Amino acid sequence: MKYGIAIRNMGPQSSRATIRVCAAAAESLGFDALFVSDHLCIPPDQTEGSGGRYLDVLTTLAYLAGATERIRLGISVLVLPYRPAVLTAKQIAAAKPPSASFHQWMCCVENST
Repeated sequence: MKYGIAIRNMGPQSSRATIRVCAAAAESLGFDALFVSDHLCIPPDQTEGSGGRYLDVLTTLAYLAGATERIRLGISVLVLPYRPAVLTAKQIAAAKPPSASFHQWMCCVENST
């Protein structure tokens, strides 16, 4: 069995230092994977706990790729319809270190019609 953990990439506590410390702790404790979540648009009435502040998931993933060595990195949910497909694919590929095999993610594709 493998275990993963989500790092909170939202709210005032989602600082560079906190994210790095959480990633290092997860890696040193033997977790197999580390995930971040995507939220591009947040209705004002749903910002409790985050204050409406979410770090960009792809930028955070790239930061974590440089801050970790062994742990697999992933995106728990990536909202693809809000993102340009080619740019998103390039950003994901560029975040992956050459020696790593880390992309585990779920995509949310919703038809609101």
